[in-house]
Amino acid sequence: MRKYKLIDIAILTATALLADVVSYWVKSKFVQDTLYIAPSIIFVIIIYIRWGKLGIASNVLLMIAQITIYRHEILASTPQLVGFILGYLSLSSVLIWTGKKKHDIISSGFKMITLYLIIPYGLMILLEAGASNLLGFEGTFVTYWGRHVMNLPICLIIMVIAVFQKNLLVDMPTYLKEQQKERDEKNEYRN
Repeated sequence: MRKYKLIDIAILTATALLADVVSYWVKSKFVQDTLYIAPSIIFVIIIYIRWGKLGIASNVLLMIAQITIYRHEILASTPQLVGFILGYLSLSSVLIWTGKKKHDIISSGFKMITLYLIIPYGLMILLEAGASNLLGFEGTFVTYWGRHVMNLPICLIIMVIAVFQKNLLVDMPTYLKEQQKERDEKNEYRN
């Protein structure tokens, strides 16, 4: 299971990074604005759903990638950088809903989208805007929502697609144990 876990997390993280790089390239070619397009946000959430606390490594790695990709915007001021870091790390709030009830929540599309996307995404924007403003950045709350106006719908579309994919949004340790148990029972029945 350890090898599968590492491969799964690595593939999802690499896919997220590639999506961010391509999105930034497209944004740079066609939109010269402070628009923020980072599909990695949804991939971080998916990794948290699948692997729990192990998603923190991907969260930090992809946050560093975002800082590198959007360095001109994020590194423009210390308050913006601190706000961005707190906001991006707040995606770990998804871990609040992990545990024994996780499988039931994931199987419900609307609850899942609300708990695993809308709430963490909103918290991310609130923390980013709040911390930045407390530290002296003079942008408005509307500025932060405006930056994410394209990203949230993209993440929402990806999440809706993911909901309909069998076994994508599952607690993987529990799922793999159940699969192994079923295989063992089949083998026992055959013998």
